Amino acid sequence: MAVLNSIDYTVKFTDDGYIPPKISDAELPVLDLFKDTTKRSAKGVLNVDRIGSFPKPALKIPAGYTAEQMSVLLQHLRAVPINLEWFDPELGNYRTGQFVCNDRTPKFITTKPIVYDSMSFSLTSYRGVW
Repeated sequence: MAVLNSIDYTVKFTDDGYIPPKISDAELPVLDLFKDTTKRSAKGVLNVDRIGSFPKPALKIPAGYTAEQMSVLLQHLRAVPINLEWFDPELGNYRTGQFVCNDRTPKFITTKPIVYDSMSFSLTSYRGVW
C-alpha cells in the first residue's frame, strides 16, 4: 500500500460513506496494551510484554455546525459499532475498523438559528487490539 502525500478526509463512516464536514483537528494516537509482566529488571532494563496496539482517534469539529449537520453527526456516532475508515499515520494510508464513540457534548452558540460551538470526541476500538 502506497504512502499518501495528501488526504481528502480524516474519517469516513463506511456504512453509508458519510464524511463529517469541516473536521478542524484530529489526533490519531495508537495506544499499546501491555501484560502485567512488563517491568524493569534490577539493572533498569524495561522488559516489555506487549499484547498489541489499538487506535483511538480523537476528533474536533469546529464551531458553526447547523442543527442538521449536528443531528447527522450525532446519529452516526450513536451506532455500536461504528464502521469507520480513518487515516493511519503509521501506514501513511487509510485503514478500516470498528469503534464506539465516547462522550460527546454539543453546546449551543445561538438558538435562533441553531448554531453549535466546537465539539471534541474520541473513538475507542471496538474489537480490541491488532
